Amino acid sequence: MTVSSSYRAIRGNQLQRQFFGSQWKSAALTERCLSPAAQLSCTQLAANWWPPNNLTGSTLMKAILASAVVALMPTAVMAEEAKTTADGFVSIAAGYSGQQDGDYSYQNTYSSGTGTNDGKVDGPDFELRATGAVPIRGALGAQLDGVFSRTYYKVSDCGGCSTYHSDDSTVAAHIFVRNPDKGLLGVVVQRSTTNVGGSRGQSTFLIGGEGKLYMGRVSFGGQMAYGVVDGNNSYDNNGPFAAMKLRYFPSDNFMLEVRGEHAQLKQKPGSNSGYDCPDYCYTVKNTMWDLGGKAEYRLSNSGFSLFAEADYRNLDNRSNYVDFLSYFSNNQRKSTNLRAMVGLKVSFGSKSLFERDRSGAGLDPVRPFNASAFSFEE
Repeated sequence: MTVSSSYRAIRGNQLQRQFFGSQWKSAALTERCLSPAAQLSCTQLAANWWPPNNLTGSTLMKAILASAVVALMPTAVMAEEAKTTADGFVSIAAGYSGQQDGDYSYQNTYSSGTGTNDGKVDGPDFELRATGAVPIRGALGAQLDGVFSRTYYKVSDCGGCSTYHSDDSTVAAHIFVRNPDKGLLGVVVQRSTTNVGGSRGQSTFLIGGEGKLYMGRVSFGGQMAYGVVDGNNSYDNNGPFAAMKLRYFPSDNFMLEVRGEHAQLKQKPGSNSGYDCPDYCYTVKNTMWDLGGKAEYRLSNSGFSLFAEADYRNLDNRSNYVDFLSYFSNNQRKSTNLRAMVGLKVSFGSKSLFERDRSGAGLDPVRPFNASAFSFEE
């Protein structure tokens, strides 16, 4: 072993100690984590440390991210050759988005009840995305995403209602370390904004971690982020976002993907709202579950791909109001959303979809409530 390679190995061990802190009780344990036979126990230990345990539904995703940490920390220092290639694509898609109201319930000082709403808004949806990834040094790389979509909605239960449109835009930046044979570990920062009918809407700022594990023809991915909604100075509106993704490549240019997402936003009065919790207070909690899938096929000997994707979301909105103990109300309403899109992608850089996943622009932005046609605001 040369002097330079010895230094990189020692430095990689030092970074592991710094990253995991007191969870590694000794340098000897850190050394053992570099052994393939010890990967499982080290992964379990890392999963207990990060991400925070208070993020709902995060157990499996924590394991994915922690496994990427254990596998890639030495790589970040020891890599001499670039592990990310210059790669990118531009895509355009069209399809359908719709929201269907569902069950509701209410309870207040004077009455209570349940029922079902039959309201529905739906219409055509159009999306444009541009993504690029570049190597920085060794295992370190970066990716930038820009997404814009417009949906033309029509309310189906109000006679001659005219349509209105919703514009959703996202800009996301990713910094990561990658080993094409093992996985990826990184940080994502983004801003997503929704504007309805041309008026100024709400923006969600997110920061979080993401990771991928590569296992043959399969890739496991996870994201965990915390979002803060800006748009109403009288309320604080924030909460966690989590996503899991599995990709399978039957061939280099054919990809199948399934994904699941969960998010929860809690809104409470700010310092200048006029409320004085808990005696005089109004709070809202929005919860979302998403199940989706995607298929993409890249035409042979070309940079063109055809893709189709669909997402089904279940949304739950709960609000609570109390007025100096003389009046209270608790309300809940549910709705479901469906979005189905087909599109065309033009690629540059990578030679196949499988190569992009392992060494190119293979990451996606976080998708909060207002980063798609599924705007769910109280």
